[in-house]
Amino acid sequence: MPRVDDLIVHYNSTDKPCSKLIILPLLTYCSEPLVVAGENVLISLEKIQNQSLRTVAGAVKSTPIDAMLMLTGDKPLRTVIQEKALILWEKIIRIPRCFSLWNEVKQDLTRNLKTQMGFLQGVLQLKISHDLNHEPELRIPPQNPVHLKSFCINLDLGQKITKSNTDTSILRALALEMLNILYPDPEWLRIFTDGSLLSDSPNGGAGVFSEIFSSYPPVGRGTAFDGEIAAIRTVLSQLQ
Repeated sequence: MPRVDDLIVHYNSTDKPCSKLIILPLLTYCSEPLVVAGENVLISLEKIQNQSLRTVAGAVKSTPIDAMLMLTGDKPLRTVIQEKALILWEKIIRIPRCFSLWNEVKQDLTRNLKTQMGFLQGVLQLKISHDLNHEPELRIPPQNPVHLKSFCINLDLGQKITKSNTDTSILRALALEMLNILYPDPEWLRIFTDGSLLSDSPNGGAGVFSEIFSSYPPVGRGTAFDGEIAAIRTVLSQLQ
């Protein structure tokens, strides 16, 4: 019987992503209702998982399942299904009026199907067995930032000029002068953003520069305006 260290020799770095990113998602896709599935269904799924683990690890049929799980870093399929079911339930109870999905909650808590429990009963039993009795936090309602704080926005260069008739160096100097007057450097963090469209390609790009970070994310197929939006989104994600 091969040992775990023998398996590691034949197990390369490309096999683990195959197990994590392809095999396990296929086996557990929409698997939350299986938390109350019959034993024969779970056994069939576990057989498929074991066969896939042997294929990925290059192990013989007599290799213990626990050794392959430890090698690939996967969890037993039953554990994954229980985790996904609990996560789904936590998402459901955070939906406003979530219990309207059931006619009478108290009646549904004890009502079972003829051969197995329903999802509601199964997931509540899991919560009791794992002592998960915390109350969900209230959702923060979406708010407009303008209603929370006032913002000073000034796009005026201070002089009446025409962009098409003014040299680029002059425009740049006027813009920097207004920045120094209205938003002085160390009181304000200056972040410069720009979006562009390649002349010989339908793909756009975004650029972000500041003293603390810079980023140039690709936009993909889009316009220069899409690049501007992508640059602003990049800044907001970096400042969080």
